[in-house]
Amino acid sequence: AGSLNWACQAVVGGRFFLRRILDVMNSLKHSSHKCKLTDAFKLDLNWWLTFLSRFNGRIYYRSCSKFVVHTDSSKAAAGMFCGGDWQYIHWKKDCSDCYNLHINYKEVMAVVKAAERWAPMWQGSDVTVVTDSVVAKAVVNKGTCKHSGVMQALRGLFWLQTRYNFRLHAIHIPGKLNQLPDAISRLHEPGQVLRLYALLNSWHGNSPYVYSMTWDDHMSVAAGKILYPHLKRWGFVGN
Repeated sequence: AGSLNWACQAVVGGRFFLRRILDVMNSLKHSSHKCKLTDAFKLDLNWWLTFLSRFNGRIYYRSCSKFVVHTDSSKAAAGMFCGGDWQYIHWKKDCSDCYNLHINYKEVMAVVKAAERWAPMWQGSDVTVVTDSVVAKAVVNKGTCKHSGVMQALRGLFWLQTRYNFRLHAIHIPGKLNQLPDAISRLHEPGQVLRLYALLNSWHGNSPYVYSMTWDDHMSVAAGKILYPHLKRWGFVGN
């Protein structure tokens, strides 16, 4: 485990496939103790054996394109914004496994969901993730955490980066400066739709991108059903 951890300095994606090895090692109370290797341990080890037999030390990046994606999560939902496009994810309806996660892990999952939406657009680019969560920043940049479900999602994030050849790096900003994704993640709360309209109009005035407020473009049908009664009551949709 120590040797592989050292190799992660040069092996792209290595930390995504070291967590299960470390979890087994950390389950032992003393260095002389033994345990049976789990199937999860073997999956990580198999990745290393396969990768090292094919990796020649060269990584081919990238076009000159750069993208910035802003992400945020409330207890009930997540909001993501990138290049004029945005998405609302309702945890209970869209990703029930995430609903009971700690808010720090929900912030990480918001980054994963953003990559699932925009990975094709990010192909061959450097992508900066802007988050107001210090924990999410650390987890995304290190590629590892102790939660097995979130680690599975991070491994999916690694494969997206491999498939579309983009590099992801997270930075932290104070919550008061991360207003667009915050408004999106709270669309189910009164006043947040108007706030989102105002923020998008302000952003659009300084950008060549065109944004859409067609609700179906930015959320699932299930999430839309959650919001529809509120939007109707607030006068944003008709009968």
